[in-house]
Amino acid sequence: MKGSAVTLSVLAWCALACPAYSQLLQTEVNHKWIPLAHAKEWRQDSADTNLPLHFKTKIKPTELQVGQDHPNGTKIRAMLPGYGVNLPLDFHGSYKGDFQGFDEFGDLSKGYYVQVAEHDFDGDGEPEIVVAVGNGSTDLAVNVIKYRAPKLAKQAGDEKNWLRIGSFDGQAKAIINGKTITLPYGSAGLYEEYTWKSGKFAKSAVGTP
Repeated sequence: MKGSAVTLSVLAWCALACPAYSQLLQTEVNHKWIPLAHAKEWRQDSADTNLPLHFKTKIKPTELQVGQDHPNGTKIRAMLPGYGVNLPLDFHGSYKGDFQGFDEFGDLSKGYYVQVAEHDFDGDGEPEIVVAVGNGSTDLAVNVIKYRAPKLAKQAGDEKNWLRIGSFDGQAKAIINGKTITLPYGSAGLYEEYTWKSGKFAKSAVGTP
């Protein structure tokens, strides 16, 4: 893990100091952080963002909609024909303390934004939905949501079809590779790493300079 820590040390500094690194969800290729493929972003007071979903099941949502709810709040919904289902999200806190991404009305706090993407952590051929909320520098919360398709079409809107399988705290970015999510923090190469194994995410590494 020593080599990983060195790589993360340089990249963690750049994540804090380089304006180009504004993506909350990234992946690592050839020791470089790049945006996670096909991730979508939404910021307060902008038009809704729609992430196409690529489930292979017969009963399935077609897209994830992120935007301003009414009269207030933030909507993050899986859209099926004619209606949407709110995902079971829980942004419980950051490593510094309480997560500051939303105000008391559920609206995004100033400087925060949402990024969403698909990624198959468990290798079953069906994507999980990754939802990240952060300010790109000091505060980040990430949820991973699993879709379990119902047997009957009339059950398509049930909230129990959705399961939150991961909830993570970070600072600037989340780095996703294969079955692993890495959360750098600070500027000295510190990070926590979680890997999907035996049906759950487990801490697999803690990096130090």
